[in-house]
Amino acid sequence: MDAGLVGRRRQLGAVAAAFADAADGRPRVVSIEGDGGAGKTALARRSIADLAVEHRAVVVTGDELTASVPFAALGPLVDVPSGTTVVEAARLVIGRLAELADAAGLLVVLVDDLHWVDLASRQSLAIAAGRLEHEPVAIVVTARPEHGGADDGWARLRNDAGRCVRVRVGGLGADDVAALAAQRGMPLTSAAARRLTDHTGGNALYVTTLLDDVPPEVLNRTGEALPVPADLSALVAARFAGLDAGPAALLGALAVLARPAPLPQVAEVADSADPAADCDGLLSTRWVERRPGGAGLARLAFVHPLMRQAVYDTLPLDDRRRLHLAAARVGDRRGALAHRVAAADRVDEALAAELEAEARSASAPDDAGTAARMLRWAADLTPERAARERRLLGAARLAVDAADPALDELVPAVAACADGPERDLVLGTAAWRAGDSGEAIHRLRRAASGADVAVEALVRLADVFVVLGHGQAAIDAAAEALDREPSDERTRLAAWASRALGVASRDGAIAGLAVLRDLLPSRPDECAPAENGLLALRGLLGWFALRPTAALDDLTAVLARPAVTLERRRRAQLDVAQCQYVIGRWDEATVHARLVLELSDGERERDAGIAHQVLAGIAGGRGDWHAAVVHFDAARRLAATFGTPELALAARLAGFAVAQARGAHAEIAGLVSTADAATPPVLSTLSVYHPGASAHIEAGDLDIAVRLADRLAADAERRRVDVSAQVADLRGRAAARRGDPAAADRHLAEAAAAITADTPVLIAAGIHLARGRLLRARARRHDAIAALAEARTIYESLGARPYLDRVDAELTDAGLSRPTRRRSPLDLTPREQDVVTLAVRGRSNKEIAAELFVSEKAVEYHLRNTYAKLGITSKRDLRTHL
Repeated sequence: MDAGLVGRRRQLGAVAAAFADAADGRPRVVSIEGDGGAGKTALARRSIADLAVEHRAVVVTGDELTASVPFAALGPLVDVPSGTTVVEAARLVIGRLAELADAAGLLVVLVDDLHWVDLASRQSLAIAAGRLEHEPVAIVVTARPEHGGADDGWARLRNDAGRCVRVRVGGLGADDVAALAAQRGMPLTSAAARRLTDHTGGNALYVTTLLDDVPPEVLNRTGEALPVPADLSALVAARFAGLDAGPAALLGALAVLARPAPLPQVAEVADSADPAADCDGLLSTRWVERRPGGAGLARLAFVHPLMRQAVYDTLPLDDRRRLHLAAARVGDRRGALAHRVAAADRVDEALAAELEAEARSASAPDDAGTAARMLRWAADLTPERAARERRLLGAARLAVDAADPALDELVPAVAACADGPERDLVLGTAAWRAGDSGEAIHRLRRAASGADVAVEALVRLADVFVVLGHGQAAIDAAAEALDREPSDERTRLAAWASRALGVASRDGAIAGLAVLRDLLPSRPDECAPAENGLLALRGLLGWFALRPTAALDDLTAVLARPAVTLERRRRAQLDVAQCQYVIGRWDEATVHARLVLELSDGERERDAGIAHQVLAGIAGGRGDWHAAVVHFDAARRLAATFGTPELALAARLAGFAVAQARGAHAEIAGLVSTADAATPPVLSTLSVYHPGASAHIEAGDLDIAVRLADRLAADAERRRVDVSAQVADLRGRAAARRGDPAAADRHLAEAAAAITADTPVLIAAGIHLARGRLLRARARRHDAIAALAEARTIYESLGARPYLDRVDAELTDAGLSRPTRRRSPLDLTPREQDVVTLAVRGRSNKEIAAELFVSEKAVEYHLRNTYAKLGITSKRDLRTHL
């Protein structure tokens, strides 16, 4: 039995239980965590080998050579075309997992050494693992403790106790070591077992190695320290030195290749005269195993990365160099370059030039990280200082573009470069990432003086000013960038985006939209892929311009495009959710807000606060008080954590929405006064005024309410946005409370006439409700019933139970019987609600699966459950039952 399995009964049981759940259609993630050499992989493989049910296993792994190559690890699952985003790769993985699971009974995917898997693959796998619902799939990952998972989504998955089983593999105890020795025919005394455990720290790999190498009489000898090295590397070095030349050469070659490889390749690198015989000697070390090669030859692989590292570190530099040069002859182009770099023992301008050329050929955006690494290598190999610094700065700029954490490692070397614009550009960007806005502005302004990087520096400077709210400064920086007529299309569009945002933050969203008017086609589907950023910006400004219907057209077009990055998709989904919530498409808003939370790291993501605001408003509006409070509390926590004005407003609006639904107007009145109208941000939806003024009207504070309404009108006029329905509503309701029914009737009639598709749905329904109450009080029963019925139609379409109760009470007082209500969406599970929402909108099962990041099988499952709950048989019946 493998050392990694001694004393692992509890862990084996936990993994087996997770596999049983998965086989029953409850997908599971198993995270096996522990230090190097603890036996994580052995535990995973034994668990798979012990499966008694029909299954298929797929192994995904990474290594040092491919850790920076996007999607390199996904090869055993899917082919990912160049230029594919993480989002699209995740969809490919989800579809493939469902396909394999259908054919296998149970599909087990082992992601070995997650910490070596490239970032893009880790992100795609995390999304896929979190979206599986009813497929018989278990995803097993092994990782060391240093892999926190904050940057790739795995931290969120590990914390999801309903989906993930965490299995921690620690050191072996003395009893475990004694049992392991006995299994190998090497009985140890209790004292010897304790001494061996103390000596190795219980590390399973080191214990096994010592049991293989040290005679039992030595291990059982008492009264002295063990006559063996205190760490695995030293032991490997000692044993490696004693190997015959042939097996030692193969072992060194395999360590240099740094990946599983077939014997002919390893023998070629080692220059073996008798590969078969040497391989037998190699395998006898138990440091290397033969693994199936699928359709190709079997692969030789180290049993553990620590073994490979120990062998590699033991190789003399001259041998290591010779083997790397040989390995360069059997690898692909980029692999060959990596081996030649590892073999370099002096500066080499020719090799540096090749690396630079290869870096420049990396055209896909997701290749920027690899290109940055190659330019850094090129810099290290460059003899002449000016060329070396030019390549280093190029590497740093690529790291910026790729949002590569390696930028932080490059900053000290960049700071040591000769003073110049490109150096200032990198250091300014790094300062902004570190939160030092003053240093960032200083450096970027200096960089703007250099001809070669001026445009890029000015665009970055404009972005800084936009975030800081310095609209005029952003406009000036963007205008200067555009005056220089940038030849790069991406930079040119980025400059226009910064200019539009600067104008919007100075003069309002309508002015920002005017900047974009001549840059983009009016129809979103006619925009080029390169214009995705501007299209998303137009949607965002449309939201701030109080034009949510037009904003939705742009934002939904952004979401429909395959080349949209995960970050842009998340922001677009948030803006879509806000627009849909405001105009009354609550079910769809719920879908998008949930997706934001499910595809992010929850409360580690700033944007999650806005999603919680939307979900709190919908839950409160539908009378789901528990969910409303949960989301409201989450929005408040995020606002306190990050402290941004946007999140502070989101938390406040979430509280207003829940309080309004409950009729707790005094709570809102206590939080909103005329002080709120002092200096509202220019880029604002002015959304605090109406709930605040409404609450003061209900509380009888009519002077405050009128002042708030007047400020709303004045601020809207300055921004050139239409809030006429809101202002007339507030003035009419205030007049009604003052006892001036004629003025109230006039204002509320104006409010009703001013309602458009962009009027917030709860405000529109509230106008009809207020008007109905007023008309009933004036004995105009027929007109009152018509207005109340209009309000009721809106509330019922929303499933807004608390509001329906109020309007139904008014209708009952008017002499009408209480109407029968449709079934509420709350009768369905959250995922059933999402599926039904899209099905009612006419989406096919395949389209629903793509939009929700689930498999078609999951969509079919949720539809079957929904049909059973509603007593229907097809999608056609859904609209009439909900």
